[in-house]
Amino acid sequence: MVRAERIIATVHLSRTADGAWLPDRIVRCSDADLDG
Repeated sequence: MVRAERIIATVHLSRTADGAWLPDRIVRCSDADLDG
């Protein structure tokens, strides 16, 4: 279980550093703002 959690944390960090999650969140926020 500890190993699985560590892997998930690493993936999350890598994704954020790559800028895959950050843009996704920004785009979603913009979409919500436009819709709102």
